[in-house]
Amino acid sequence: MEYRSTLSDTSIANLRLILGHTVHSLSSPNLDAAGPELASWALSIWMEKGRYITFECEWRETPVFMLDFWTIHVAENSHPLRIKTDESGALISPCSISIYNATPVEAIDVYRFSDSHEDKGISEAVEYDGALVFRCQNEKQFAIFCSLHGPGLAEYLRFTESPEVIARVLATEVLRLTLQ
Repeated sequence: MEYRSTLSDTSIANLRLILGHTVHSLSSPNLDAAGPELASWALSIWMEKGRYITFECEWRETPVFMLDFWTIHVAENSHPLRIKTDESGALISPCSISIYNATPVEAIDVYRFSDSHEDKGISEAVEYDGALVFRCQNEKQFAIFCSLHGPGLAEYLRFTESPEVIARVLATEVLRLTLQ
């Protein structure tokens, strides 16, 4: 049996909104850190007052061999995800990730992950869009990806600016789509 999960058309359209935008920071309800990698339930990019591009992921596993796979959801929202506000609309206790020397995002690469297992004539395979790499004008890049390897829980998103972590995460994965 084969299981596939790709970004929805709506998620791709929302990613396109980031192209040409300078991402100075991301907001989050929580952050778990392990070296150059951060993990959170949700990430939100501020676009302008009352407008955010938000990221969450949904974790699933296959029924027989419990192969993990994810769906990344990208939405446009009027507020950051999972961060409470007070009566005036001010954010209460958000965590933030700052991106220094930020320049506009010129491309977003979507990477396809895959895994499979076969035993006694039974086989299962998964393919899913598991990583987004944001390439900026000054050759700076950052990535948002899904993975059980790192801090946090299965439905956590991971964030990194580290070229070494990005290379490690994508070492065996396939570029599926580039948005420009």
